[in-house]
Amino acid sequence: MTKQDQRQFEEELSDILLIMDKNDKKVYGMKGVGKYDEFETAEVNLKNQEQFKLFDKNGSFLMEFLIEFFSSMQNPIQFRFFTVPQSQAVELSDKIQSGVNNSSKEDKSLVQKYELQIDHLSGRLKAGNENFDIQRKPEQLKTPAKSKGVKR
Repeated sequence: MTKQDQRQFEEELSDILLIMDKNDKKVYGMKGVGKYDEFETAEVNLKNQEQFKLFDKNGSFLMEFLIEFFSSMQNPIQFRFFTVPQSQAVELSDKIQSGVNNSSKEDKSLVQKYELQIDHLSGRLKAGNENFDIQRKPEQLKTPAKSKGVKR
């Protein structure tokens, strides 16, 4: 398999995560997570396509990543998330952006097709936290007593 064939094969199996902040309603591609647990994003175009984080379509890494990210966020519902095939990312991000801006039935249908429903993620996050609490000893679940503030 040539290098180009290998790359094409990887692109067919890879998705890119698109993120839209509900406040500014602009769709971006995710490059990574910053130092302070914020998304690092860039406009989706051919020039930036190599920078985006790729997720295996058949793997659970994307869901695990989002669950981990949501657990550290104060307001995860501020964002909408979409997964699109890497090979169609530029075209689909434009269509999703159009769908977000317009209210036609066809546009809404396209947006729904690629949008990740965070309700499912928040349910898995709660389940994950419950499992975590079960694994901890009962004495670890108690809130520690406040210090009396004794100075020496």
